[in-house]
Amino acid sequence: HSGLNVGKYPLVQLDPSHPVSHGWAPYPLHDEIYLNLKFHPESKPLVRVTVDGKDQIVAWVHERKNQNGGRSFGTTLGHFHDNFRIEAFRKMIVNGILWSAGLEVPKEGAKVSASVADLTLPPPPSPAK
Repeated sequence: HSGLNVGKYPLVQLDPSHPVSHGWAPYPLHDEIYLNLKFHPESKPLVRVTVDGKDQIVAWVHERKNQNGGRSFGTTLGHFHDNFRIEAFRKMIVNGILWSAGLEVPKEGAKVSASVADLTLPPPPSPAK
């Protein structure tokens, strides 16, 4: 029932008022998109892309209603390191972590500043001799 597609797609917020959506506006993102995913019926889709004319959910939340409660944020995004150079992408991820932990997400979103050095991968290890 599933598949994947790699490309650049505009991310669309389905609920801009949700705390995970705070502080970032829709933007295009190059990533690997999982197609036709199935979700728990009580999960709430938050972000979608359109691939070949069909909406695909790429981020969602779930609040458990049982006595222990609990929250979760899920996304299929983040396959390419360059995406983490995009402040809006980092903000969505960190907002999702804060919300899942039950912490307040500021209206302007989480602070996610990062230097070029912070976002630079280390060189690959040298081959064993």
